[in-house]
Amino acid sequence: MQLLISITTKAETKTDLNKLFVVYDTHRKKVIRKLNFETSIRKNTNDAHRATGMCYYENYWYAGIFCAKHRVGSKLLIVDLNNGKQSIADLSLTKAIHSIHPLCKCKIYNMILACSTQNDCISVITTIGTRVVTEDIYFDYLDAEKRLTLDWSLEYVWDDLLHANCVYVNNGDVYSCMFLDFKIGNKSFITRKREHETKRKNAKRFSIEKLKKEIAVKRNGWRENKLEKQGAVYNLTTQNILALSSQPHSLIVNQFGKHIFCESGTFKLINIDENKEAECKGFTRGLCEDKQRGGYWVGLSYHRVLSYKLKGAALQFINYDMQVKETLDLSSIGREIYDIIPFKNNKKWGG
Repeated sequence: MQLLISITTKAETKTDLNKLFVVYDTHRKKVIRKLNFETSIRKNTNDAHRATGMCYYENYWYAGIFCAKHRVGSKLLIVDLNNGKQSIADLSLTKAIHSIHPLCKCKIYNMILACSTQNDCISVITTIGTRVVTEDIYFDYLDAEKRLTLDWSLEYVWDDLLHANCVYVNNGDVYSCMFLDFKIGNKSFITRKREHETKRKNAKRFSIEKLKKEIAVKRNGWRENKLEKQGAVYNLTTQNILALSSQPHSLIVNQFGKHIFCESGTFKLINIDENKEAECKGFTRGLCEDKQRGGYWVGLSYHRVLSYKLKGAALQFINYDMQVKETLDLSSIGREIYDIIPFKNNKKWGG
């Protein structure tokens, strides 16, 4: 199987766009292709430090790009698979983009869903061709009253209290994976508001630059507290929690209608419906079903402080019985994997 993988050497390091995507052949066990983007596109992403979610829809390929600006700058990369035309658009609502998934087509418009970890919402991005037309809120984890209390000009103050990192659509149902304050509709907002007000006061006392350094120091102990790892897999349509989990990512529904996701905090792959799990050898993120072989390709990352005897990124194949069958070392090309999708070969795209 040929997999298109978004991969990076180090999450916070500026990287050339051409190095953020590789096509990996799982049979030949090697990279067979790297995507080649136009010079103008690469110039507009010279502050990129990772690629995140990817999807195909109606002969277009979409990819989220994380940029260094305020740590939360995001761009949407679009490629027309028919003619190879490429474009890059700045996103204003969908900051800290983590995951994208097709929603629907309306006449000449394509609509895709995207997670904004920074703005605590799922947005619907409307495109026409390779151009972004609008960004709108599809699902807001904060109600209007709560959102009015926030000062969004202070990017580093309201920082990642709800980490929505996956959006997925299946048979009309929209799902999300998240951690931190995941109790939808039942949040202890008084606590959150007090924390926010305290940070605002600190922000007035110190310069933004000092505040950035303060938060950077705090992140050296990334998710040390168990409470910071608690999360859930949530059905936004039915408003049901499917599973409580430790840092869930990358939900899919397989060909048998079973819900499968990466429990990154425990290095596992979990089948919710059959109550089965597989023990993996690293931070699990990025998941693709291989129907022909009968299982899943799971991305493993040497992930900041949560490494697990890995040299760098890797792939593991896990069959439908949740047994690990193969491990492939990708450390020579990257450190962290963010998303995995099947590669659609097109001579006009890439090089």
